[in-house]
Amino acid sequence: MTTLKTITQILALVIVFTLSTSFAEASNLEKGKKTRLHQITKLVDQQIDFPEAAREKGITGTVKAQLQVTETGEISVEEINGPSTLTDYVKKQLTKVKVDNIGLIGETFIAKFDFRN
Repeated sequence: MTTLKTITQILALVIVFTLSTSFAEASNLEKGKKTRLHQITKLVDQQIDFPEAAREKGITGTVKAQLQVTETGEISVEEINGPSTLTDYVKKQLTKVKVDNIGLIGETFIAKFDFRN
């Protein structure tokens, strides 16, 4: 009976240790993903300004895009929504972005560009 109790206690400790390690690893993965997505967002934001042609015509709005880093380090636009003048501009500017960090390849993220005067 004592052996069964000891085995049960050891098993409970192993389960608790395994679960706590899994939660810590998941938390670290989430922090790593946030850091990688921040890096991509910073690269993209450096390339996108308010387009002068749209400003002159009084075109404003928000563009939301689902983007992915390709194997060649380019930004692929998977989906994009907003005024066509602005979405065309964003797509064109994104072709100029080159991601050098291979750890970002395959990452998908949502970017929001707010074009207001």
